[in-house]
Amino acid sequence: MKKNLLVSLILLLSAFLAACGSDETGASSSKNISIGTAPLGSGWYNVSITLADIWMDNIEGLNVNVLEGGSIGNLRSVNEGKDMHLGWAYTPDLMDAANKQGAFESEEISKVSTIALSYPVYLTFVTSANSGIEKIEDLAGKKVHAGAQGTGSELALQRLLEVHGLSYEKIEAAGGKVSFGNYSDAATQLQDGIIDVAVGGGAPEIPAFKEVETLNSIKIIPVDTTKLEELAEFGYRADLPIPSGTYKDQKEDVSALAYQSMLNVNSDIPEEQVYEMTKAIWDNVDTIIKDHPSRGSYFTPEIAVEGLDPSYFHPGAVKYYKEIGVME
Repeated sequence: MKKNLLVSLILLLSAFLAACGSDETGASSSKNISIGTAPLGSGWYNVSITLADIWMDNIEGLNVNVLEGGSIGNLRSVNEGKDMHLGWAYTPDLMDAANKQGAFESEEISKVSTIALSYPVYLTFVTSANSGIEKIEDLAGKKVHAGAQGTGSELALQRLLEVHGLSYEKIEAAGGKVSFGNYSDAATQLQDGIIDVAVGGGAPEIPAFKEVETLNSIKIIPVDTTKLEELAEFGYRADLPIPSGTYKDQKEDVSALAYQSMLNVNSDIPEEQVYEMTKAIWDNVDTIIKDHPSRGSYFTPEIAVEGLDPSYFHPGAVKYYKEIGVME
């Protein structure tokens, strides 16, 4: 009996050690990894389900777990490399982490590397067609729903307001009100006339805002491109307008603050493993396009490396992109 118990303990310990395969940083050297996305039902979450299937179908022994998360939190967790090994983020949040600014003023984010950039997200200002609000400066004194607090999109909103000489405090000092919550609540409040403007990040559309236009005429408030250019230092884009036809009554492209989604990985994940994962994405990109047509159209190797210095990329991803000739 004692002998059998001893053998069982030895086998259990051996299995545990084999499964761990982690170094002191917590980064997984096994084939059990997790990817951080956004809340259930988001674009990141849904695309990651497809990516997980691609990786597990094409890389022997790889197991991928899809987790809910958010851009800023994902960067922190991927950097730690314990519970999350890959994660989606916005380019400006990565720039903030690299420069110790924004949400990362007192943090050291040094173990996050990029696999690919992908589709753009647009900071969208929606109001009723007859509201009289024509530009960002008109938000002073208005009731504005700013989305969820602490997200990359809310940080983008605060920065955009600042270059327009506005802030939450100034909006409210002029008689307005700034509220927070999810996009569905914002859409309902806009439809009921409780708020004047709903703000959110879309890729390119925000489904909840699309629902508003089924019963009400809406318009998208444009942003002065010269103001957008002032935010380029943070990694935002001024050259990606919201495409015409994104919303029913939108006849033209609308200038907007844009920021790209990007997939990052813990820097300690082995080069060959990241190479295999990167290669699997592009060998099976047709599946991503088929499953997610509005976002999948942005999944190209050229967009994956556009505008970001190669030093940010994981060596495994660099190896693949050099191999196919999109990175020098």
